[in-house]
Amino acid sequence: MSYDLHFVRVAAGQDAAGVAAAALAAEEEEINPGPVDHKVEEAKLAIAAALVEANPNLRIADFDFGEIAKHLGVSEEEARRAHRHLELDAGLESRTGIQITLFDDTASLSVPYWHHDAAARAVWDEIWTYLSVLKTAAGFVAYDPQLERPIDPDLDRDAVLASYEGGVAFTDRVARDISQQPPQRPWWKFWSRAPNDH
Repeated sequence: MSYDLHFVRVAAGQDAAGVAAAALAAEEEEINPGPVDHKVEEAKLAIAAALVEANPNLRIADFDFGEIAKHLGVSEEEARRAHRHLELDAGLESRTGIQITLFDDTASLSVPYWHHDAAARAVWDEIWTYLSVLKTAAGFVAYDPQLERPIDPDLDRDAVLASYEGGVAFTDRVARDISQQPPQRPWWKFWSRAPNDH
């Protein structure tokens, strides 16, 4: 489970929540529709470069398009077209779990619910840097589906952190409840009674 933020460009007079909802619905149909636009690809690389400048530990994932093509049963050319988004993270050694994905016209950021207290605040300090970069370099507005509204980097930091901490507490509670459940018999023993069953 993760805390997610979505980034869209909102024209004057548009509702950010409506724009974000429409973008998410479109991504469910196809994440990268249409042909490759080389100007858009250059713009995505420029945004990625700005993010890497903010955190040199970030790196762009290197997709194995041959394996993707084989898995989907399509040509490698089609795999490259359909999976042309960029994914950035700082690797396992960073221990933040933050992943940023740049699509043609939108972006997303996710962070797992495993950070507590000071560690959570440090992770959100890092995320807030990315929000600033995405706003400045790409003109993106951040939409928070957990709060169900756009967020203002200058005003909503405490609200987002509180929402994240609530998600962490819920995730911890679910994990604790699962760990306290009594073990069940393996499926192949369902038809037989346990030794103490009468």
